Amino acid sequence: MDNKKKMKAILWIFLIAFFNAHATELKDLSIAKSNNILIAKTAHARKSSNKFGYINNQQAFIQHSVTKSQTVTSNTNDQQVKNTSTSKPQTLTNIKDEQNKQPHPYYDFSKPNHYNFYFAKRVLREFYFKESQGKYKKYNKTIYCGCPIIYDNKKMVGSDFNACGFKPYKNVNRAKRIEWEHIVPAYNLGNQRKCWQNGGRKNCTKTDAIFSIMEGDLHNLHPSIGEVNEARSHYRYNDLNMKPNQFGQCPVYVDHKLRIMQPPKEIRGLIARTYFYMYDQYKLKMSKQEAKLFSIWDQQYPPNEWECYRNQKIKELQGNDNPYITAKCKK
Repeated sequence: MDNKKKMKAILWIFLIAFFNAHATELKDLSIAKSNNILIAKTAHARKSSNKFGYINNQQAFIQHSVTKSQTVTSNTNDQQVKNTSTSKPQTLTNIKDEQNKQPHPYYDFSKPNHYNFYFAKRVLREFYFKESQGKYKKYNKTIYCGCPIIYDNKKMVGSDFNACGFKPYKNVNRAKRIEWEHIVPAYNLGNQRKCWQNGGRKNCTKTDAIFSIMEGDLHNLHPSIGEVNEARSHYRYNDLNMKPNQFGQCPVYVDHKLRIMQPPKEIRGLIARTYFYMYDQYKLKMSKQEAKLFSIWDQQYPPNEWECYRNQKIKELQGNDNPYITAKCKK
C-alpha cells in the first residue's frame, strides 16, 4: 500500500508540473482558435466592427480589432495582425498603408471605400485640421453656430464661444465638446432595420454592415458643438419663423414639442443636398413635405466654395461625390 501511495503522489506531482508548463500554451491556442472562428463568422455574416472596420461598395466587411495585446493569425495567409492599447493614433497619411497590411479575402483595397463611423470621425478630424492651416481656414467651424474649432496637437478640443457668441443652454460640459453631427440622423438611417428593433443604434453598428456604411458616410458628417448636437436629436428640419435665442447668438432654434430644428439660412442648401444624396444613395423614403421643402432650399441657397471643395476632397477620401453638390458647383 505504501508503494502504491508513493506512485500516486509521484504521478500527481508529474501531472501538476506538466499542466503548469503548458497552461500558457493551451490558453494561447484556445484564444487563437476562438478568434479565428470569430473572424470567419464575421466575414461570412458581414458584421461591423467597433474599431478599424472598412466596407467597400459590395458591403464586404472585416473585423480585425480583437482584445488588446492579442495576436490574431488569419486563415488566408501567414501574416499576423497586432492591435495593442499602446499603438499611436493614425493619421490620414498612413490610413491606406494600414489597410493594405490587413489581409481579408473579400476586400479589394484598390477600390473606393467607405469607413465605419468610428474610423470616419478620425479621417474627418485629420482633414479638418489640415484645412485649418490653409486657404479654407475661415470655414473651419461648427456646422450650426459657426464657432471656430480649437485644436490641441491636431485634436479638436472645443470651439471659440467668444468668437461666435455661443452660450451653453443647460449642458455646459457637453457644450465644450466637438461632436460629429449626422445631417440625416442615424435614427432615420436605421430605425426601420431589423437590427434597430433588436437593440437600437448600438446593435446596428455592431451587426449590420449596410447601416455602418450609412452611419460613416463622410458627406453626412459635420463638426458640431456637442450640446447643439444633443438638442437637435433626430428632429426634422423646417423654418419655424422663430428668432433664435436658446444658445446666445447661435442662429439655430429647437422646438422640442414639435420636434423640429430651425437651422441657419446659410446651411439650408447644404442640408437639402445632403438629404437628397443620402436618400438616393441608400434608397430611403422621403416624405413629399420634406422633398418640397428641400427643393426650395436647394434652389434658394447655392453652395459656397467650401461646400464645393469639401465635396471633392471627400470624393478623394471615400470614392464618391455628392452629385447634387457637384451639379451646383459646375454652374
